[in-house]
Amino acid sequence: MIIKIKPIDDVTLAANLRSKRNEALASTDYMGLADYPAKAGELGYRQALRDVPQQAGFPKTHTWPKLGA
Repeated sequence: MIIKIKPIDDVTLAANLRSKRNEALASTDYMGLADYPAKAGELGYRQALRDVPQQAGFPKTHTWPKLGA
């Protein structure tokens, strides 16, 4: 049996990547609270996550930020 896999179009790929980005942002929401003592790099990490769709070549090429990097 031969299974043909349909390639993902750019719109679907972008939506999937934004969903993954949104999950990462949601899991770090506490870092943006006024009463949370943000550690070095945490707010920058969240900003870098928000900037992923603006990277050149998105959605075909992108780089995920690393927390603490």
